[in-house]
Amino acid sequence: MNRYDVAVIGGGPAGSMAAIRAGELGARVIVLERNETLGKKLLLTGNGRCNVTNNAPIEVFIKKFGPHGRFLRHAFHTFSNQDLITLLESNGCRLKVEGEGRVFPVSDKARSILDCLNRLCQNADVTLETQSRVGAVKAKKNGFELAVTEHERIFSRTAIIATGGCSYPQTGSTGDGLRLARTLGHTVTALHPGLVPLFTKESWVQEVQGVTLKNIHLYVGTGMMKFSSGPGDLLFTHFGVSGPLILDASSIIIAHIDERGSLPLAIDCIPGLNREELDRRLVRDFAARGGRTLTAVLREFVPRKLIPLVIRLGEVDPGKKTDTVSRAERLRLIRALKGLKLTLVGSLGIDNAMVTSGGVKTSEIDRQTMESKREPGIYFCGEVIDGCAPSGGYNLQQAFSTGYCAGEHAAFRAQK
Repeated sequence: MNRYDVAVIGGGPAGSMAAIRAGELGARVIVLERNETLGKKLLLTGNGRCNVTNNAPIEVFIKKFGPHGRFLRHAFHTFSNQDLITLLESNGCRLKVEGEGRVFPVSDKARSILDCLNRLCQNADVTLETQSRVGAVKAKKNGFELAVTEHERIFSRTAIIATGGCSYPQTGSTGDGLRLARTLGHTVTALHPGLVPLFTKESWVQEVQGVTLKNIHLYVGTGMMKFSSGPGDLLFTHFGVSGPLILDASSIIIAHIDERGSLPLAIDCIPGLNREELDRRLVRDFAARGGRTLTAVLREFVPRKLIPLVIRLGEVDPGKKTDTVSRAERLRLIRALKGLKLTLVGSLGIDNAMVTSGGVKTSEIDRQTMESKREPGIYFCGEVIDGCAPSGGYNLQQAFSTGYCAGEHAAFRAQK
């Protein structure tokens, strides 16, 4: 039976960083990855470009994770976004900053990040074993026995579970780590898809599929359960809505849909003008363009493909000229432009989500070391831990930060 100080289960960003850090500290490390290569899911992030982190202050990262931000504070300070940027660039992976602080490789290829992580693993003398799916982890005297195949067993002083969640199962994220966590006595919170497109009840979205609304605001819910989001972009699809604003709010929305069955959505297509200002603008434009069609004026406010829908929802004759539009008709158009209504009824599901919302309960993990409070010597990092953030590089940074902490403290423990 091969023996190691640290066995890392999962070779994604969190597992790779955990292995790198433990190896740097002199631990004998093995990474057990069920796929034929490391980082299969990493190659899909950012549409293949890999939004590896964000250059925002650490307090912004903490805020992005909502109630789970406090748990991550120490990890983000121990291995920050700036630490990650320095590590990657000092090892041959040049980075650039784009809109909203998103950090990408200069090559615009996720492969550049993965190649750099592989080099760092080699430099740290990490053993990589691919096509190795861990079926069980059993506590033994002074360590753990990992069942890799029916006949292969590995003994390790410590074990780090870094298998990701349940999103994109074709990349190997099928919930193995959550299953292992349960068998080791941990609580796994309810799992929901995060960063996922949503279904709508209304079928008219099919008429405008492919249309993007830029710099708009969303208003979701009613009464006490109401929140807004924006400015940002929204994309209509043949089944509903997607785009950054929807993806970022999806985990919250889905939790409420699960409780209520549906949730109302209102889209403010022109947030830069309130209703009174928009009314004055339309009065002016209609007068200045007397005899022109409504389409000629409305194309200054929304994409052309959306105009017939706005006119229909505003209950205005599409053949009307601007100088014949009544005040009541104008107000109905404003209502459609400032509150385009949809009903959210579901999502594409966790299989198509970018991240998993939910995971190992954070109260059962030491926030400074990422060590289990229930099974000393077991560590968790990355998406297997409960909580997720909006898009923008925050979730990948969480993986790298928690992976760094887990690897460091697993190495310390194993070498005592």
